Amino acid sequence: MLGYYPIIEFPFAIKLAQEAVLIPPVEPVAVPAPVYPVPPPAITAAGMVYLSSLLLLGTWLLVLHLEPLAALIVVSGGLGWWRVRRRVAKRHAQALTSYPADVSQYQAYPAMRVQYEHSLAAYHSPETLRSYRAQQVASVLATVAAPFFPIPIAEQVPKQGRSEAYFLAFLRQHFGTTTIFINHRVPVDDERLKTKWYYPDFIYHDDSGLCIDIEIDEPYALDSRKPIHCQGQDDYRNAFFLRKQWVVVRFSEAQVRQHPLLCCQELAALIFHLNGRHYAARFYHDRLPRQPQWDQAEARRRARNNTRELSA
Repeated sequence: MLGYYPIIEFPFAIKLAQEAVLIPPVEPVAVPAPVYPVPPPAITAAGMVYLSSLLLLGTWLLVLHLEPLAALIVVSGGLGWWRVRRRVAKRHAQALTSYPADVSQYQAYPAMRVQYEHSLAAYHSPETLRSYRAQQVASVLATVAAPFFPIPIAEQVPKQGRSEAYFLAFLRQHFGTTTIFINHRVPVDDERLKTKWYYPDFIYHDDSGLCIDIEIDEPYALDSRKPIHCQGQDDYRNAFFLRKQWVVVRFSEAQVRQHPLLCCQELAALIFHLNGRHYAARFYHDRLPRQPQWDQAEARRRARNNTRELSA
């Protein structure tokens, strides 16, 4: 199925950022009031039972004249008692050490609860979600690293369509001279694409990091009559820019020639959507008429009918 111009494609990372979901705040766990550790008693009921059993066993062994075994039982029992008491004392010391931290945590809980209530209210606010997504998009734009360079004077500049010069005046009128670049090229680091450079018709770039490859698509070349920019023909090129976190915008030649102001409005709305920058064009109220893409057969038909020449 054929699509429609303008063709606007976003990098996957920007799509994810625009659909990012806030993580709800975690409710703090209620902290019980700490109790000051009380030193354990020297002798407990369990300890009395243990010592009494040990004494009775030792006495019985002595009656049976098993003095060595009685001594072993008493010594082993004494060591066991000493180890138990040592563990109890250690736990008490640890409790004394952690008590101040428990008190601080208990005292901090009311403020944590208030902060949670505020965060929960903000979480349910649409404005918070919009702000969060804008921050995510800004983070993606800050990572755009695909450089572009002026085409050297000694290099033959790729032949441009006749609509580029016409549209350039409108672009610079609406977006200024410092954000619109022409006669620049982008290095290609993918050998599968079988080219070292791509030559965008126009590049939009601002200090947020946003880069837009702006193209004007014609159905056929005027000199060779060869079909160009047919559906699917520029997919690999578009994918390259998308991998570099560039946005790709393609207008048809007819849209640029017939509705240059509305094309600028389309770009201004896109830029505002991505980084919040205002341009006058976004205050127009008409919509840019959509135009269908063409396939090889349609491009040849237009070439036979000289549609580009007749629309000049």
